[in-house]
Amino acid sequence: MKETNNYLFPGIKKVVELEYDWGSYEEVFLFSSIEDFEKVKDYYELDLQLNNQNIGQGGTLEYSFEHDEKEVSLYIFNCKSESEYEDFRSWVASDNLEKLEKENPSILGGLFYHED
Repeated sequence: MKETNNYLFPGIKKVVELEYDWGSYEEVFLFSSIEDFEKVKDYYELDLQLNNQNIGQGGTLEYSFEHDEKEVSLYIFNCKSESEYEDFRSWVASDNLEKLEKENPSILGGLFYHED
């Protein structure tokens, strides 16, 4: 299992692995938090100086960066922005994600380690 703490907002306490293998990803972690969406956004953009690559959708953050010479993608969704989150839910189709949803978080997301 890869280290996730370096890339997740410090307030994110609940992290689970995706329960199935996804061909184009080495590993996928799903997470939830009750932290404020704007606070999380500031952490990634001001503290870590990452650029949000999801322009035009205010309820979604998308970041890409390298770790050990591999591409990593990070998606964060504001649960108040239901249409954008619904796309993520359909794309991932995970029972573990549904379990995280039941805790009524303010944000949900995924950390994707791409294969070579």
